Amino acid sequence: MSKAGAEYGGALFELAVEEGLTERLTPEVEEVARILSENPGYVRLLACPTVPVGERLAALREAFEGKIHARLLSFLLLMTENRRAAYLPDALIEYRRLFWEYAGIATGRAESAVPLTDGQKERLTAALSRRIGKRVELTYTVDPALLGGVRVTVDGRLFDGTVSEKLAGIREEFSALTL
Repeated sequence: MSKAGAEYGGALFELAVEEGLTERLTPEVEEVARILSENPGYVRLLACPTVPVGERLAALREAFEGKIHARLLSFLLLMTENRRAAYLPDALIEYRRLFWEYAGIATGRAESAVPLTDGQKERLTAALSRRIGKRVELTYTVDPALLGGVRVTVDGRLFDGTVSEKLAGIREEFSALTL
């Protein structure tokens, strides 16, 4: 995360809080962040000094005007006009982080040997929310090397309930025994 991206994202979030726009802007910030991450060439275009700034601003207006809140569009235009478009992805990530913190949402990743059912995901999320004391939102990945169980990382904390981890614990107990 760049310092400039963090500062700009923080400023956008502060503005959203001051104006009571967090609920409105957050899904739009998520969508713009998704679009930019899927189209890195677009960010390069917005940051390209050889493309006249007027053309870069027109490209932003064409892509987003009438589709996102005017405050968010103004933010994108301002960053582009001030030669800070390269920091847009970082700024939007920082906004998202600040919103999650503000809303009491913990984010993380769950890895399992096989895909989890919707019911398993709901139970896992509920159990983690109770344990952490925050609403938990997870992304899910499959890693067959885990053999079974689930490994979850939430806000930097590891919860490892995998078969591999349990076997390692048993192995450690046996090696500690003296015969």
